Amino acid sequence: MGPGGIILEPNEKVLLATRPLFLWEPLVIIDILLLVLALYFTSVQPGLMVFSLAVFALLTLWLLV
Repeated sequence: MGPGGIILEPNEKVLLATRPLFLWEPLVIIDILLLVLALYFTSVQPGLMVFSLAVFALLTLWLLV
């Protein structure tokens, strides 16, 4: 028996959501904006580009893991 009395086939598994969808959307939008800002600041301010890329990488890892 699966959760909530659902009958599952032997090879079926239940995926549990770790974060609600409404929390994913703003984080993905912020992640995309950080990448765009990093690309924009490439020639203008290299330090800000490195900071934006670092935050982008950390947020992406946090979203995927």
